[in-house]
Amino acid sequence: MTERTVKKLLLVGFIVLSAVAYWWAGTVVRQTRIEAGVTDGYIRSVGWMLLCAAERNGGAFPSQADEIWCTEVSAGSSNKTLGWPCSADDALAGKSRVSLPEALKRVAISFDPSGGIPRVGVSGRSSGAGTLDAVNGWLSAWEIAHNTPVDPPQ
Repeated sequence: MTERTVKKLLLVGFIVLSAVAYWWAGTVVRQTRIEAGVTDGYIRSVGWMLLCAAERNGGAFPSQADEIWCTEVSAGSSNKTLGWPCSADDALAGKSRVSLPEALKRVAISFDPSGGIPRVGVSGRSSGAGTLDAVNGWLSAWEIAHNTPVDPPQ
């Protein structure tokens, strides 16, 4: 083999390996985005279930998973400016609702034993940009609206 042939083979090999790496990276990104979309539905479902449980519990959040249950109730006031969704459709934003046992396979909830704000996270899964912040924001807004003491008039 001549030097020129070796250079051509190296160039072709480099081009083929580059194309394979580009294809593989695209596949990984595509699958990660799909996975993030599914996980977002799980996160939103859990957030909605926590709001429903708090509504049924006089404003206090559950302190463990077996205290979470939700039916077709609204989560308090219909005023969306309060910071949380007021219907399951608003909460899920077009995603499919999932059951709590199914959701807990992907979503982690850190409970406050005293009934304070639980924190929603993911169990090693990717999620869409801003979904965790949005859902945890709903829970914080709920806590502020329902459990912030009002100063008595002086």
